Amino acid sequence: KSNFVVTCALANKLARIAWALTARQQTYVA
Repeated sequence: KSNFVVTCALANKLARIAWALTARQQTYVA
């Protein structure tokens, strides 16, 4: 279970970073 929690946390971090990057790119383009 510990490994599952760690992978979920890492995936959540990557997802947030990716979303932030896409949001910044959209704002820059607009």
